[in-house]
Amino acid sequence: MLRRLAWIGALLFCAAFTSRASAQSFEHSYAVVIGIDNYRSARFPKLSYAVKDAKAISAYLQGQGYDKVISLYNEQASKQAIMEAMQNSIAPGLQTNDRVLVFFAGHGYTEKLGGKDRGYLVPFDGSSQSASYISMEELETQSSYMGNARHQLFIMDSCYGGLLSETRASLVNPDVPNYIDEVTRRFARQVITAGGPGQQVLDGGPKGHSFFVDYLLEALQDGLADFNKDGYITFDELSAYLIPRASNPYQTPSVGILPGHGAGEYLFNSPATRAAVQAAPSRVTAGVRRGGDSTPAAGGAGPGSAPVGGDSVEVQVAPAASNAPATGNALRQSALPLPRPDSDPNWNTGWKYFSEGDYASALALLERCAGQGDFNCLETIAYAFDNGKGLPQDHLKAVEYYRRAAVLGDVKAMTELVYRYEHGFFEIKKDLAESLRWLRAAAEKGDGMSMFRLGEGYEQGVEGLQQQDLDEAVRWYRKASVSNDSAAANNAQIRLKRLGK
Repeated sequence: MLRRLAWIGALLFCAAFTSRASAQSFEHSYAVVIGIDNYRSARFPKLSYAVKDAKAISAYLQGQGYDKVISLYNEQASKQAIMEAMQNSIAPGLQTNDRVLVFFAGHGYTEKLGGKDRGYLVPFDGSSQSASYISMEELETQSSYMGNARHQLFIMDSCYGGLLSETRASLVNPDVPNYIDEVTRRFARQVITAGGPGQQVLDGGPKGHSFFVDYLLEALQDGLADFNKDGYITFDELSAYLIPRASNPYQTPSVGILPGHGAGEYLFNSPATRAAVQAAPSRVTAGVRRGGDSTPAAGGAGPGSAPVGGDSVEVQVAPAASNAPATGNALRQSALPLPRPDSDPNWNTGWKYFSEGDYASALALLERCAGQGDFNCLETIAYAFDNGKGLPQDHLKAVEYYRRAAVLGDVKAMTELVYRYEHGFFEIKKDLAESLRWLRAAAEKGDGMSMFRLGEGYEQGVEGLQQQDLDEAVRWYRKASVSNDSAAANNAQIRLKRLGK
């Protein structure tokens, strides 16, 4: 991709490595892993990758030595079963030196109650009433029930999951020599979600899982989030990797904390470092790596120093991922953008017809306002071509409409083109030069994540397209750090700190 980071590793002697590993070990590691493709209610469309994602995460955690992994798939994942897994199976036996990870893949839901947006995870038996879902307040309660555990991590691969988290900067300086020991000692209550409020999460990614889980496994299983090659992946590194890597026009991962957080960081071990230890017992060498938030490279991952083995529930490894480009991606609880008061009346009416399934009436109005250069109309027609709604499915036609909107200055359309040309998705030939062109245009329009990503391009350079220029990198990071995109701003602040700016 456009982001490539190179980090020069340090030479670590085995004695020091062993000391730090034992310092951050946990007595027991537990997980609850949930994946739902098929819902009882027809209100929630069938998904293709949620169960596969959950099984891959379950297998990964078991391979990392988690003592107990409770896996709930499809009809097993009723609301009662999910709550019982946390409250009755995990919580009663937890001690201070334990940790818990909860992973959910499936549909999410949001509604406004009491003047506030209320977010939910939808269990298998979720009905048309939100009382049958798992509210974010209920998840916070479950977190408190599991409060004896020193570290907790919630990973939500669903839309609207971002309503769970409250963002807060780390209180521990990552440059201190005993950083790993310090963040291990402190309590951690952390959350990372595939999408924020009002977004939809892509169900199909380029490697055989959801878009989010593709890059979560890349970060952990392949170790690409081990930026400083110290043998550990902290939550801070994981989020710094995932937010730009797994972002696209439909979703931006979100991070945050829950009540009880004490500035700790959930930790994973680096497989690259483990391999180095086996190859050269006297020392661990982490050489120059090329990786980062967009281009795969070697690295490290895996949960902290938990004992290997244990009493896992269901050991099931997901099939090898395909490297074939995606030709179509479902959205987890997808929805059209809502009409706005300042929109062209033709679009507002056209949107109403479109959402009701009257595509002929909708498209007649949308073509009219698209001809007048209305961004919303152009984007909605592109959506219709992408999804075969009232028009023959034609991804190339969709790109034509996105390009028309982008030329007129529509940032959302620009980022859509960045994404497609970057990955070669939706029948579009991969073209990094074209992707970079639209990334720069979106950044110059003030899009926070585009400014951050352009900064990354300048930080490490893009072979044959853009020379390394740290001054330009800092300039774009600074712009991103004060943008209204909280994810981009947080990541940019982290990068500036690492560059000493």
